[in-house]
Amino acid sequence: MPNFITPTKTIHLLLVLIVLDFITGICASFIEKKRAQRLNPELKNEILLSSEKLRMTGVKFFLYGATILLAYYIEKIFLIKSFTFSFSSATFSLSIIVTGFWIVVEFYSVVFENFKRMGFDVIEKTLNIVQKFKTTKKQLKNEKS
Repeated sequence: MPNFITPTKTIHLLLVLIVLDFITGICASFIEKKRAQRLNPELKNEILLSSEKLRMTGVKFFLYGATILLAYYIEKIFLIKSFTFSFSSATFSLSIIVTGFWIVVEFYSVVFENFKRMGFDVIEKTLNIVQKFKTTKKQLKNEKS
């Protein structure tokens, strides 16, 4: 079975999530600014995207790249081979694991931070769906009895 997890694919996924995080972060800031303007119209002149936020995005991008490269060079210097986990037939490397960690961080940022700031709380919506499912299941069970 071919290995579908490659360093190139994981880095591409990470780059997509970084861009998505950046875009959803801007959208969240825009929505927050609009909400704040309703309370205080003087905030209309506030800057949506500051150089500080851009700088932090650059720092984050550098940190991700540096840790992935460090993991890659550790693999090469110490001749660390790829390995597998009992739950998967795919082969992993240290650099793929590090990239995967950053993928999880970015996914969390998009889904659980930026979406929440935009007014869409994923956890709350999921719990509501589960609660409605349980209620419907209970009602169906009671009707059957």
